[in-house]
Amino acid sequence: MAWLRSQGAAVRELAGDRRARLEGTLTDGTGIQVRLSGRDTRGSGLARRLWALVRLRPAAAGHIAISSRAQLEQLALGCSLARQARVPCPSVLLFGQMPGETLVLVTTGLSGAQLDGTVSVRGAALLFASLRALHHAGIAHRDLRPENLFMSEKEAGFRSLHAAVPAASELARRLDLAQALATLAQAVGLPAPSRHCGMGTGPSTTGLSRPSCNRSPWRRGDGGRCAPPRPA
Repeated sequence: MAWLRSQGAAVRELAGDRRARLEGTLTDGTGIQVRLSGRDTRGSGLARRLWALVRLRPAAAGHIAISSRAQLEQLALGCSLARQARVPCPSVLLFGQMPGETLVLVTTGLSGAQLDGTVSVRGAALLFASLRALHHAGIAHRDLRPENLFMSEKEAGFRSLHAAVPAASELARRLDLAQALATLAQAVGLPAPSRHCGMGTGPSTTGLSRPSCNRSPWRRGDGGRCAPPRPA
């Protein structure tokens, strides 16, 4: 904590069962998460990725595993770009290197309820608006499970961007939309959208494409239909 305080982070307490990830609070009560990564003994993560891009096709290079340091750098970049786009998500409080070449990323948390079975139409609309803003910033989230999402009366967004990828492909962003639909359907007790159901090209009020097949992902178990989320 002494090093964090010396860098201007007013940390009150830190705790955690894993050395690489700690939870804590600032003196004003704001929750924070601290992620650490030691020196990469296998060489520069950036150099490995550049070599992969030169040696392999770009589509294949995107699947090459990157080091924990590179993942931390990617997370810091994703959070910074998302916050610039006014996406509700963790913000970077500190990103630097401790003595011993240990990379440190400190992010602040967000207030709001985790998704449960009481998702409102307004909450769903706010969440899709945040996802659309994230995509406009070129970022794919890639892990839209309930524990990584939050909702409050005024906004909805993302508790974590740990799997997010900046400069993501169109395919990755479309997969985000499918996962968001499935997560919301599960949260309110509806069957998840069918994987066999194609997505239409017509615009919708939520920014999502309409299902183009006859099997609606919003069909209730009693045979009735439940409309997709619409903005309030």
